[in-house]
Amino acid sequence: MSEVKKRHGCLTTYLWFIVVVNSLVTLFYIFGSQTIRESSPSLPFWAIPVLTIGTIFNVVFAIALFKWKMWGFLGFVATSILAFVINLTIGINIFQALLGFIGVAILYGVLQIGDKANESLTLDSRSGLPALPPGATPEQIASQKQLEEQKKLLHSKPTGWSQLE
Repeated sequence: MSEVKKRHGCLTTYLWFIVVVNSLVTLFYIFGSQTIRESSPSLPFWAIPVLTIGTIFNVVFAIALFKWKMWGFLGFVATSILAFVINLTIGINIFQALLGFIGVAILYGVLQIGDKANESLTLDSRSGLPALPPGATPEQIASQKQLEEQKKLLHSKPTGWSQLE
């Protein structure tokens, strides 16, 4: 039986944000490259195509994270490092260049949310669930079955960072 992996709403929202923003930036780089070059004449010719490819890859990496692939996160780290190097190369000061890593930090943070939520909801596995008394009512039996299902969910594979393959 394959296990269904759950994604926290914050992670889903952030991944969609990454897809939309990087898609829009890609379009801006493609259709607005002349405007960018006119406003930054010292910008090397290769910078816009490389940054365009980076934003396209970021969309691919977000899709990989939707499918719980670790290489999606590592790809974000790689494109952030690439953008950092390009920013330093074109003359952006180091503080502004370092701001590019905020997105990776936020992504790492939202990938941690699922793990923290499950830690606070774990049942004591040593004691387990209390045994039902003889002659238990149907409501008690149903309640016990619900508790058993909840215990199975709580002890299943956690969501977030640790689910990446």
